[in-house]
Amino acid sequence: MKKILLLSIIITGILYGKNISLDNMLDKLSSTSYQNELYNKKQEENKSKEKNYKLDTYNGVQTSVKSSYNDRYEAWETTGKASFGDFYIEGTKTYDDEDYATFGVEKNIKTLIYSKNKNELKKLDMNKEIDRIDYLSNLENHKIELILLYKEYKNSELELKIKQNGINTLQVEKNKLQTSYDMGATSKIELDSLKMNLNNLALENKVLKDNLSKIKERFYYNFNIDITNSILLDISFKKVNYDEIIKKYGLKELEKKKIQTNITTENIKYLKYDDKMPDITVGLERSTRYDENRVVLSFSKKFFGYNAELEEEKISLDQQKISLKQSINENESEKIKIYNNLYSYETEYQVNKNKANLESQKYEIKKLEYTNGKVTYLDVMESFNDYLEYQIAAEKAKNNFYGYIYELLIRSEL
Repeated sequence: MKKILLLSIIITGILYGKNISLDNMLDKLSSTSYQNELYNKKQEENKSKEKNYKLDTYNGVQTSVKSSYNDRYEAWETTGKASFGDFYIEGTKTYDDEDYATFGVEKNIKTLIYSKNKNELKKLDMNKEIDRIDYLSNLENHKIELILLYKEYKNSELELKIKQNGINTLQVEKNKLQTSYDMGATSKIELDSLKMNLNNLALENKVLKDNLSKIKERFYYNFNIDITNSILLDISFKKVNYDEIIKKYGLKELEKKKIQTNITTENIKYLKYDDKMPDITVGLERSTRYDENRVVLSFSKKFFGYNAELEEEKISLDQQKISLKQSINENESEKIKIYNNLYSYETEYQVNKNKANLESQKYEIKKLEYTNGKVTYLDVMESFNDYLEYQIAAEKAKNNFYGYIYELLIRSEL
């Protein structure tokens, strides 16, 4: 008995698969989406950049060799230099085979206070946040695509179910009408009308079944989710505070634009510093040739130059500020539109739901009127078609309304 029960459970699992909700799929997509892999690679790239900027001038040993031939001595003089960060050693072999070396350390005060690499590190930290926002935005778009496909599947599935129920209903009516026709109480056109409706519904259902099969394949290829043996649950109603989620709508993109202006501001700060601050190098070296210690001081500064890069960055900052202001206003406009959409979706659902209930009652009345000989069966079929149409419209409107709430929740994630 236990073996039979176990076999029954296994067969049931094979036939019906597992139940999957839209929430299940969205959670799965958060971990399996290709966006995760792309973001991880971007983080690796940022780590590499950060390492490079932090190493600064200590990124390897810089070497150079210079040789010159003197025809008077008929010999070569060679000087080689190796430097690591602020430290260097320079060795020379002269024309007369004399060897000597110079050891030293030098530091540019300008880069000690604020270097290009320090500037790049600050911008990199801000760019990391932009990368995170881009990742969330791309994942967000991927989730919206999933919601739309899920909704498409459920709409087709519900339409198929409703029309199949219609076929079952008409099949019963057909048997009754056939008997009535055989007895001469029903005209041929009435019977043919019912049969035509049955055939049309069967053809429409075949198209819907093919469409459902294709949508299942799209789930796999678009989102790497296999629903071959799964049942997709109805889209649930999310009871949320509309004001709270709409308040967060679009904030990620606005934050990204603010960070971009901060990056440009940081760049302008460095360019101004680099333009005004002179290069002052202080060093200390030891020469073996003269057995002496030397202090080295150098100064360089460009005066009266035009810094085109700085001016371009200033213009770019002004453009970004204008763009940010425009985006803030557009975001507020979009929020107003969202309230209108929510009202429209909810109203459409309620209207179609009420119409479907009304048409159901009309259909039942028409059947009674036909039984009493007040209307023809053509009138009954017309009422039946209206009932199916509004029932399908109501189910689709419900999915559109519930699906839109899901979209808003996704768009409002921070």
